Amino acid sequence: LSEPSAVIQDYLLNARYGAGLSAGDLDATGFADLLAYSTEQVAYTQANSTPGTHDRWSIDGMFGTYGDVKSNIDTLCQSCATFFTYNPKVGKFTVVPNREATAGEKAAAFVFDSDNIVGAIDITSPELYSTINEIEAEYPLVTKKDQTDIVFLSIPAGERNANEPENKLTTRYSLVNDTPRVTNLANLKVE
Repeated sequence: LSEPSAVIQDYLLNARYGAGLSAGDLDATGFADLLAYSTEQVAYTQANSTPGTHDRWSIDGMFGTYGDVKSNIDTLCQSCATFFTYNPKVGKFTVVPNREATAGEKAAAFVFDSDNIVGAIDITSPELYSTINEIEAEYPLVTKKDQTDIVFLSIPAGERNANEPENKLTTRYSLVNDTPRVTNLANLKVE
């Protein structure tokens, strides 16, 4: 398995090495959304500088099942920019891809206006020391026999807030083994 929704469902449903949930515990809508988003073809530049396309997300690696279930689920979701959550409206677990809202979702969204706002609204800027503006992402590169490689991204100084200090996040994408996908995941963290 490498398609993220199938991998996550397999781990959630397996009683031997996974969470041991039943199919009735999962909301299929979120997994169908993740399937469609993950398998969407996106453009990238290959190592030989020629353009190509591939699935947006793919889980290409292994992790030990000796760790706790929640950490393993987090690692799987990190590898495909997805959130794992419980939907109390339907009483089931689901996944929510980190993506732009569709036109239908935007049309159905609740709109705040002066008729339905009851209290005051405070608008604040983010704390300077909590803003991530650099990332160092390690990953096992498939073309180097899964030896560790690094993607380093930084927001240019001209695009940062005034007096914003360098705040680097160091992370590892252990289940993603190609540079274009790691670069896309890292960009989501620093934007």
